[in-house]
Amino acid sequence: MAHDTPSPYPAGLMRLASTIAQAGGRALLVGGRVRDELVSQPTKDYDLELFGLPVRQVEAMLRSFGPVSQVGKSFGIFKVRIDTVDIDVGLPRRDTKISSGHRGFAVDVDPMMPPAQAARRRDFTINAIMKDPLTGEVLDPFNGGDDLARHILRVVDPETFVDDPLRVFRGFQLAARFSLTADPATTALFQTMLPQLDELVPDRIRDEWTKLFTQAERPSIGLALAQNVGLFAHAFPTIEALTSTPQDPTLHPEGDVWVHTLLTVDHARRLAAVQHYSPESTLIVVAAAFLHDLGKVETTDIRDGRIRSLDHETAGVKPARAFLEHSGFPDRLIAPVVGLIANHLKPAQLFESDRRGEWVSGGALRRLARRVAPATIDQLATLATADHLGRGPFTQPDGSSQWPTHDPASAWLRAESTTRGVVSGQPEPTLYGRDLMDRGWPAGPELGRVLAAAERLADHGWTRDQLLEHLRSAADPAAAVALLEAELTLVETAGTGSSSSAAMSASGTAPSSTAG
Repeated sequence: MAHDTPSPYPAGLMRLASTIAQAGGRALLVGGRVRDELVSQPTKDYDLELFGLPVRQVEAMLRSFGPVSQVGKSFGIFKVRIDTVDIDVGLPRRDTKISSGHRGFAVDVDPMMPPAQAARRRDFTINAIMKDPLTGEVLDPFNGGDDLARHILRVVDPETFVDDPLRVFRGFQLAARFSLTADPATTALFQTMLPQLDELVPDRIRDEWTKLFTQAERPSIGLALAQNVGLFAHAFPTIEALTSTPQDPTLHPEGDVWVHTLLTVDHARRLAAVQHYSPESTLIVVAAAFLHDLGKVETTDIRDGRIRSLDHETAGVKPARAFLEHSGFPDRLIAPVVGLIANHLKPAQLFESDRRGEWVSGGALRRLARRVAPATIDQLATLATADHLGRGPFTQPDGSSQWPTHDPASAWLRAESTTRGVVSGQPEPTLYGRDLMDRGWPAGPELGRVLAAAERLADHGWTRDQLLEHLRSAADPAAAVALLEAELTLVETAGTGSSSSAAMSASGTAPSSTAG
């Protein structure tokens, strides 16, 4: 078959499609590949559905092209690698729900099923579009292309849709990624399926949240849909309560905490793209933006005639962790998210101290870097900027309204932390275990206490040389801990320089004890 223009698809895929056609079958691109092409979104996925050939013949033909993985041979699902491209290959089938869970299906593979009938088992119309890679013909039996153009999220078949409750979460992330509005029937169907969501495996939920947070330009669209159909009222009451938690209108003229949260999430996603964050870093920052004010539900009250939410950043850690754990996120992702939430006000607090002329020490930034770890100060600055930009509009002296366009506090924090080498990670230890073991001290918990106390003094300005000199008089780790903790007591309670003669003799001056 001649082509006037080069094929947009890999040569191996085209060879496979041609071979299938020569054998009397038909290979059609299906699912996200066709959908994404229609909106000019890049995608690396290639999904083919093969019609008109029996399973055994298909499997033999696939093996002639490259290594084949039998993802679900009885389901008519294979993976084949041709040249350097992985292609998912499926045969038409009927899925019948026979028990709960995502594996509770009876599958009937029917290669002779017409394409329009095969497409009926798809979830949404925008995912039920097919394309013949050889001819360019688009098969769209449920008008998914029109729905995509009109930004409508519509279920293909309500009777089969309810068989897999994960499709509700998929609807949230698709709405966010493609700026879709669910049609009334789809919204109503989602609402009836809320009790079924309880049977989902957390890992599957995590994957859908991850796509929403990392692949959508405006995650707020999917989150708003989730709230509208009652997901949070059903499963996460603290998140639902954001919609009825007020804020001080002089600081948050945009409205309640939920309105502010949606604005902050979208700003966080945009800033992550500007910063060229990796998908994982984007996930951490955007998830933190979504959950950053959960503590306001517990702490908001009226004090001195104003709405206050004192210490809400600390109060938000527990419900944020609960949501992330329930959604299947591993601790390596939960830890940085809650670290950011617990400290999301610190950039503004340190900046205000600096503006008042109070010296913000390098030690204060070192401590902050350790508190947010394994997240980074850079990520914290991004979250704080999103939080700041998600407020408004504010009335200007001339009577006009204006939204914030930048956050001076985060810019200051990023610059100061860059200068001190802690913007992208924790500070290097001032002392190492080997420094103490060289003295013949054994490794163990007591040695760890020495190092921890030394780091706290380093945060108050003590240098490596000062610490080593001060420890020369200690006979063992226990004595070293006592020496260092005595200095810490002086520094942290009196707020003045150390009285240690050893430290002063090592540097000629007393180390600074000013804490940020």
